[in-house]
Amino acid sequence: MKTYLCLAAAAVLAIATCALATPTPPMWGTWASQFELKEFNPQANNWMTTTGSYYYSPLASLVAYANASAEAFCGSTGIGAGTPCYQLANSDARFLYFPEAGDSDSGECCKCCTVEQGCGPLKPSWMADASFEGTVTAQGVTADKWLIAGNEDNYYYDISDSHIPLLLNNSGFQIFGFVPSSYTTLVPMSIFTVPDICQGSIDQCEGVCGRFGASN
Repeated sequence: MKTYLCLAAAAVLAIATCALATPTPPMWGTWASQFELKEFNPQANNWMTTTGSYYYSPLASLVAYANASAEAFCGSTGIGAGTPCYQLANSDARFLYFPEAGDSDSGECCKCCTVEQGCGPLKPSWMADASFEGTVTAQGVTADKWLIAGNEDNYYYDISDSHIPLLLNNSGFQIFGFVPSSYTTLVPMSIFTVPDICQGSIDQCEGVCGRFGASN
């Protein structure tokens, strides 16, 4: 009888240990999702909001904002206020493309900064050192909460059972609320093609991007 009790106790302990095991930090593959952005503007001392689409692959990323004025990098360039802004990052640099700005059908484009200056796409393992903060309820669903410590604390939430991106909170000043129903892993690589107007020798972006001092 004692043997059976010991085995039963060991089984219960093993189950409990598995249930309490810390999840592995998220590893990003290729995906896309629509989002709602809320970003604090310290100059105006207010919150700006816009919508957009986030496209990610291990080699490039594209963040398409519906309103350039609501995002710090786009809004500080002085280009295309109130019009869409696409931030495209690849193995070369990060470009800011404003398809509806200017007088031509090509729009306007500037270079924000280079990969050497830290402006490439996020690495798939960018959360490798993240700390698991527990399971919480976010946007009405059960989600895993992760802390990514940097100069300031950043938080990432994904749905616990599917690991679909849910929220990305950058230091409390920029919050992406992803739309789970729009999530897909079918992303055409052509979406990361650099527009013709962004190729060759182009101007350095003004504003926040100017702090990087990118050269063309």
